[in-house]
Amino acid sequence: MLSRRFDGRLNLSGQEFLLDDVLEHLDVAANPALPMAIFANVQRDPPRIYVWLQSGIKNFFLKIGTEQDYPAFRNEVEVSANLKVHSDIVVMRPIANQRKNGLSMLVFEGIESEILARKKRMSPHEIIWFLRGRRALRKGVFGGAVHCDLASNNLFKVGDKLLIVDWEFSALSGPDYCDLVGLIVAILADEPGTMASVETTRYLLAREAGCQLSENAVSCCLRFLAARGNRQAAQVLDSV
Repeated sequence: MLSRRFDGRLNLSGQEFLLDDVLEHLDVAANPALPMAIFANVQRDPPRIYVWLQSGIKNFFLKIGTEQDYPAFRNEVEVSANLKVHSDIVVMRPIANQRKNGLSMLVFEGIESEILARKKRMSPHEIIWFLRGRRALRKGVFGGAVHCDLASNNLFKVGDKLLIVDWEFSALSGPDYCDLVGLIVAILADEPGTMASVETTRYLLAREAGCQLSENAVSCCLRFLAARGNRQAAQVLDSV
């Protein structure tokens, strides 16, 4: 819950604004949406503000970014609207995407509090085992759509369901095994003393997922991921 001392003023990249002005502009609910919690990610470049909202019995999730975040927000709306979601996968659906006075705003239908309370972060190793169990290493859980950033802070286990968030850099199609390669480079980044390269990526693909991919196939995936903002994939390509 928010502290009672919160006066509604927020600051993003030096720009001060009132949260009430943002909520009034979005107008996503019949009843006034009340902020229940706010998190500012100042380590991110550019910074981002996240707000959990409640309006009556409905929950909403709001991302507030700078003007340069708008294309990524718009991409998330377009891809999320076309995802074919299985019954055991939970995806937050965007319902409003606007920009005003140098700010970009993206609002989602919220997730029930019980799901948020029960969610468990999954490691890249666990995600790979999940994909193997569903025979989804090649095309992913959406049969072709590529998330491009299935890091451990974007995918959670909730009971027998899977919660996937943050589709800003995703695409409705991409190279086969693309998200798998993204998971492998995340593992590679956490292995001390291991040199990041296409060859070590191929070795880990075989070790972790039992996949034998050519150098060209791996490089194609890395270029696709890097072009959509995956920094770990870009680091591997920089080593070539």
